[in-house]
Amino acid sequence: MRTTRGVGCAALLWVLIAGVTSGAGSDIADSAQRGDGAAVQRLIQQKADVNAAQVDGATALHWAVYRGDDQLLDILLRAGADVKATNREGVTALSMAALYGNAAMLDRLIKAGADAKQLGPNGETMVMLAA
Repeated sequence: MRTTRGVGCAALLWVLIAGVTSGAGSDIADSAQRGDGAAVQRLIQQKADVNAAQVDGATALHWAVYRGDDQLLDILLRAGADVKATNREGVTALSMAALYGNAAMLDRLIKAGADAKQLGPNGETMVMLAA
């Protein structure tokens, strides 16, 4: 069981890290990837699609969680970021926050409408990812 979970977590981390070089398809996600909150805010003010995804499906919300950027997460949630958006591997911002053990982000995402009972891309519960 432990080996299977370890392999699943390693695969999920690879999926998340593989997206680091994607950098195409979304100015707002690209700005979030760089940690450029000012650019994200500027793009939101210009009515950019806050849910636009990069080639691998990563959105600005995914990047806010990946970077552990609470301020960016809140900006994106206020702008209407889709908490249920998945990348091409089926990974949501909630599953990333669970995997990273970020309780504050988990709480914010759930309050914004993320499903705490969702399953990860390999059938993992959020509790399994958090463990």
